[in-house]
Amino acid sequence: MPAMPAMPAMPAMLTVLLWYLTFQTFLRWTAACPASQSFNDIWGCPSESLGPELLRDTAFASRNAWGSYLKDTGIASFSFTGNGVVVEPIADQDDTPWHVQLTQPIVLDQGGEDYAYYALCVQASSQEAGSLQFAVDADGALNFAVAGGGLRQQLRLRGNGDGDGSSAGCFQFRLGPSIYEYQGRVALDLGAFVERSEVCHVSLRRCAVRPAAAGLTPLRRCYLAAPEEA
Repeated sequence: MPAMPAMPAMPAMLTVLLWYLTFQTFLRWTAACPASQSFNDIWGCPSESLGPELLRDTAFASRNAWGSYLKDTGIASFSFTGNGVVVEPIADQDDTPWHVQLTQPIVLDQGGEDYAYYALCVQASSQEAGSLQFAVDADGALNFAVAGGGLRQQLRLRGNGDGDGSSAGCFQFRLGPSIYEYQGRVALDLGAFVERSEVCHVSLRRCAVRPAAAGLTPLRRCYLAAPEEA
C-alpha cells in the first residue's frame, strides 16, 4: 500500500492561511479606483475660467474633512484610503439613498450682482451595478433644499464586470445674484448600494462663465393658455 503524502507542517499551513486572509482583507478594503480624472469635459467649463478646488480632501484620505450619517447604527462602514472611500453595506435592508451619507460643510459666493456657476463632480465605482445620488443642499436649516432649485444628480454605476466599473458625473447649479454667502453642504447619498462601492474622487469648483454643457436648472415658468375662440 503506497505511503500517504506527508502533511505540511502546521506552522507553514498557518502562515499560508494568514497570508490568504490578509490578502482578502486588502482586496475588500482597498478602493479599486482609477486615477483621478478631469471633470472639465463633463461640465463644459473652459480651463481658463475654472476656479480653485473648494472642497477639502477630495480623495478621502481621512475622516477629518468628511462627516458621515447612518440612519441606523451599524448599517454600513467607511474605509478612507487616500484613493477613495470604500462603502460597505452591512445590515440595511432599505435602499433609501439618504440612509447612508458622507457630507462636508461649504460656504459659497453667490456672485454679487451676477450669477455664480458651480459644479459638484463625483467619480465612483462598484462591485455590482447600482447608483448613488449627490448634490449641494442647504442642510437641515432650510429642509435640505437643493442648491439652485434643481434635483439631486443620479450617477449610474456599471459594476466591475464592465471594465473598471467606474463612472463620473456632475451636479451643476447656479447661485445668486446675491451679496450674501450661501451656507450649505455637499451630500453624497450612498444608501442605495447593496454591495461594496468606492467613491473615488470628488470636486467642487466655480466657473467664471456660464458652462457650455447642458445641465443647469432652467427657470420654471407657468403660462396660462389663451382662451379658445368660440
